[in-house]
Amino acid sequence: TPTNKGNLAHSESTNLAASEANYKASLIGMPLALIERPFRIAPRAITPVFENQSAKTPIKIPSKSNFKPGFSISLVGGFDYSAIHGTKSTNAGFNSGLLFQYDLNKRWSIVSGGIFTKKFYEALPQNFNPPKHYWTTYVTLHYVEGFCEMIDIPLNIRYNAFTKNNTRLYASAGVSSYIMTHQNYDYYYTRAGQYTQKNWDTKSQSNYWFGVANISAGVEQKIGNKFSVELEPFIKVPIQGVGFGQMDITTYGAMFHLKYQPRFK
Repeated sequence: TPTNKGNLAHSESTNLAASEANYKASLIGMPLALIERPFRIAPRAITPVFENQSAKTPIKIPSKSNFKPGFSISLVGGFDYSAIHGTKSTNAGFNSGLLFQYDLNKRWSIVSGGIFTKKFYEALPQNFNPPKHYWTTYVTLHYVEGFCEMIDIPLNIRYNAFTKNNTRLYASAGVSSYIMTHQNYDYYYTRAGQYTQKNWDTKSQSNYWFGVANISAGVEQKIGNKFSVELEPFIKVPIQGVGFGQMDITTYGAMFHLKYQPRFK
């Protein structure tokens, strides 16, 4: 009816006015700029995501090495100088022999063999210790010059520190046993006021097991599929006295290797 329609229109108008009044009441205290300007949402940057992106990591390509673990034989030769508590000879000794190497893996190896060595040295009286009541006890001994010939039997552990293509650097440490086969000494002394010299020579054998510590470092260069060459500076530090005079002989020098590695199928 006209009366009902009028009532309905009046009710809707009243509700709309009440809603507008409530909205204005909620804006009390807000800055005018925020009321007059509509809110805007800043667009978010969208980062593209590629399929399996997390799985794509840099791949490290290991340096190529042409050295293969195995068994090898080396023909070795070199020179050295010996000193006894700082007193050294000007004559160079020499070494020659064979070494055998077994590689436990790409890093570690065991090295042993036999090397003939001849060493020259000088010793002051306080560093030359022959048996008690030896004749040098009853004279004024000034110094002793000598040489010895021995078989050096090393037992070393080798570590390959760096390897790239045909070159590798390594360090080695271990012990040596000496089998002494020849000794020769020149004694310089004063007796009854007379300065004189006397020689003594012996080829009796004496053994000194694990009497020397070995320390060395070297570089190896392949020159073919089965061959390589090495240069190895070294030092030998006494653990016990050797020779007739029980002398602490320190030796330093360099060794050259020609290595052959057979290929077993």
